[in-house]
Amino acid sequence: MAQKKWKTWHKITLAVIVLALWGLGTVINKAKEKTKVDTEAKLTPAQKDSLRLAPIMKKAKLEATYKLRNYVKDGLNDPKSFDVIEERCFIRGSQLILVLDYTAKNGFGGTVRKVIQAEADSLGAITKVFNNK
Repeated sequence: MAQKKWKTWHKITLAVIVLALWGLGTVINKAKEKTKVDTEAKLTPAQKDSLRLAPIMKKAKLEATYKLRNYVKDGLNDPKSFDVIEERCFIRGSQLILVLDYTAKNGFGGTVRKVIQAEADSLGAITKVFNNK
């Protein structure tokens, strides 16, 4: 008889703990939703547009960086020596600004460091290349 009560006691305790954790999770989710709504209400239209474009721009960034790297490699004397030091991407409206800092070997076999900047559209197509130093 004592074992039966003990098992029942465990079941009741477990049920109470599960319900308490579920209730706590619900409260936390509601708080997160409220915070998200409050934060979105404070955003400017440009910031809201950036949030809306973020997933699209993520794919565009991958496309554009791949295309920019290939563009640079095509113009090198030794494409195998191409090495990226730093790659940055900025969003300006619906455009991406890419900055690629790289090293490669020149025609004499010496390693040179260059920075190239490019502009891409929201689909990842390179629209303009500048600052090819």
